[in-house]
Amino acid sequence: MGWKDVAKLATGLVADLTEKAEAYRPEAVAAREAETEAREEGERRDRLAERSAAGDTAELTITLAGGEQGTLTVTLPCEREEEDGWWRLRLESPDPVLLGSTALASFSLAVPSYADPGRYDLAELQRRSEAGEIDLWEPFDLHLSPVTEVDDRTWFVDVSASPAPVVTIGEDGADFDLPLASAVNAIRAVGTVRW
Repeated sequence: MGWKDVAKLATGLVADLTEKAEAYRPEAVAAREAETEAREEGERRDRLAERSAAGDTAELTITLAGGEQGTLTVTLPCEREEEDGWWRLRLESPDPVLLGSTALASFSLAVPSYADPGRYDLAELQRRSEAGEIDLWEPFDLHLSPVTEVDDRTWFVDVSASPAPVVTIGEDGADFDLPLASAVNAIRAVGTVRW
């Protein structure tokens, strides 16, 4: 290999390194991240619009007490499922809606070891999970978020609180009484979901 061949390889290597350096400049990375976020937000909005158009909605009535306070009744796109011994419900708003001193972007209920409609004490289910009587589960599936992306303001169910968190599931709806905690504060959410 002659010096001209080495020069060609070096020129190609420099061009490749320059291209990679440009791609990882903070401005280029930020632009790609913004493009990804915009695409994901568009997909989320399309998914919620399709649910609403298909009639997959539920009416949420919720009252908050504690670190935030407010009452709201709103109809939102809803996803419900019973799968692998779990019952799950997720309500999500295209844009956060005002809920007293905070907002509501999404609300999720879940019951592990679900069998039939009835009253489920989540603290007791957590105790049974830790004792190995039922499958291990984490209470992160039960949350209320004031923003579309989960962050420190998102409240998750507090299974150690008293009175204990309870979800009652019926044929056409669910009632809930949930102590919730975030990195910011603690609240209690009480209400109903009707589908």
